[in-house]
Amino acid sequence: MENTNTTFKVVRILDEYRIIINAGTIHGIDEHSRFKIMGVVDKVYDPDTQELLGTLNGEKARVIPIEIYEKMCICENSNQIIPMQTFLLGLSSPFSPLRKKLPIDKSQIANPETYSEIVPGDRAELYSVILEDSSLETEDSSTE
Repeated sequence: MENTNTTFKVVRILDEYRIIINAGTIHGIDEHSRFKIMGVVDKVYDPDTQELLGTLNGEKARVIPIEIYEKMCICENSNQIIPMQTFLLGLSSPFSPLRKKLPIDKSQIANPETYSEIVPGDRAELYSVILEDSSLETEDSSTE
């Protein structure tokens, strides 16, 4: 029986590079899956009374699974970077991207080793699966 759930949760922050999402092989997650981490990105206050008027939700990061288990996966930032200056100085290879840190709440790191931080409980929305035999992506057209 195929699971059609496309919204999961961040359940743990391992370090500045890796988070755990409660989605795994039983949910159809594989190395081609992609997630958007969604949550509160800003709080809006009245400038006179300081009353909280509401919150704005949005995308905090996009992640990919690097280790997949039956009911969870460990993910890292899908945006890998190769700074041109680093490559030109010979400090990195053009074939080895640097891992980019995730915007996490450091106080929530489970094993201590101007954005909105990722915290446990943030939604992890499956947004794309890359087809194995082509470079095409299928986009999830569902809305909140």
